[in-house]
Amino acid sequence: MKKNNIKTPFIKSTKKKNTKRKHTKKIISSKKYKSNKTKKYKKYLQTQIKYNIYLYKKGKYKSQKQALAISYNQTNKHFSLD
Repeated sequence: MKKNNIKTPFIKSTKKKNTKRKHTKKIISSKKYKSNKTKKYKKYLQTQIKYNIYLYKKGKYKSQKQALAISYNQTNKHFSLD
């Protein structure tokens, strides 16, 4: 007996379609192009975090969370004066 070769419309084919993406105009994301002020802010914050974690290890602060909070507070104070 021969099997019926009936294709059902609900089964999707496993072959990949050869579709190419169209070139569209790219929108400049804010993550790609950062201002100079944000770069300075992040660098200053990193140095404050390193310094305050060092002081935490010396025993000045009770926890790392406190050292981080103080780092953020010092950085915000430093950049709010500009």
